[in-house]
Amino acid sequence: MTAYVFDVDGVLCDRNENIDSQFQAWFHNWAVDKKIFYVTGSERYRTIEQIGSKLVDLAPISFHCLGNSIWINNKEFLVNQIKLHDDEYKFLLDCINTSSFNCKTGNHIELRKGSVNFSIVGRNADRNQRKLYTQYDQLTKERLNIVRNIKKLFPRLDAFLGGDVSIDICLRGADKSQCYRLMQTHELYFFGDRCYQHGIDQPFAKICVGDKLKYFQIDNGYEQTWEILKTL
Repeated sequence: MTAYVFDVDGVLCDRNENIDSQFQAWFHNWAVDKKIFYVTGSERYRTIEQIGSKLVDLAPISFHCLGNSIWINNKEFLVNQIKLHDDEYKFLLDCINTSSFNCKTGNHIELRKGSVNFSIVGRNADRNQRKLYTQYDQLTKERLNIVRNIKKLFPRLDAFLGGDVSIDICLRGADKSQCYRLMQTHELYFFGDRCYQHGIDQPFAKICVGDKLKYFQIDNGYEQTWEILKTL
């Protein structure tokens, strides 16, 4: 049976937004008789906030925090839990303190279940502050430089560009690619919005090669996903 695997933020809804109500109804009707999985960087509660429990419950297994928080039949299983070492934590603090972006809102280092979400602007930022940082980051490539330095300085860690303002950090190998082993399928379509180099979806996308495993790079949010699904 073909499996359909979805990132959520930026794929089933526009980034940092909740799902469109019309698409939500259509997607439920489309997915109800299909084998689907969710593979996200966020915790489960955030996925429910964005797309609703009715859609989340359609997946027999859902993977959160890069696959380190696994939910099977509403029961959570944790793998690859992470605790930052002092030098790793100090490196992130130094990145915050030395950044030339002058709007810092707090909650910069969020410890999740098996991953760490890091943001210079901070998770307390409102929509306008996030937009300002996104523009700044596009010019300076600050996040990309931080990702590269984490990979270089800390061999046990890996780091990826997540949403528009954040970086997701995990133990090396404890990324989205680990989810495939539990899907028990040989034919698969994966939808992600960060399938390029250093993107959070790249490890899973790299698995998807050949005719039976295919991935779609989503650049225009749920509307692009919707159009593709209509053709499958």
